[in-house]
Amino acid sequence: IIFVTAYDKYAPLTYRRRIGAIDYINKALDQNDMMKRLEETITGAIQSINNLTKSGRKELVYKVGRRINKVEDTNIYYLENSPTQHKVTLITETGSAEFRSNISKISDENDFLVKVSQSC
Repeated sequence: IIFVTAYDKYAPLTYRRRIGAIDYINKALDQNDMMKRLEETITGAIQSINNLTKSGRKELVYKVGRRINKVEDTNIYYLENSPTQHKVTLITETGSAEFRSNISKISDENDFLVKVSQSC
């Protein structure tokens, strides 16, 4: 909610009652200043929404040697058993990585992944 009003005296009451307003803009501003303020407020709101969306993303965490790596779920193409025993190959948007684990363990620990049989 963005309030655009001529009554500045009600702004504190709006915030005190926790109506959820993100800005309170006075109509006394000239049109250019009001438009600039509206654009800034809307841009800020969009950034907040984007940050909330990002925080809802899931990550696959894996270890190679002593280094811990994270990959967002949206960047994962697939995982497969590696030709090297007891290792898994991760294929992502930016490349691949091989690390010690197994498909069942990764699937159990990461509910956002779907295990697909090779016979499908």
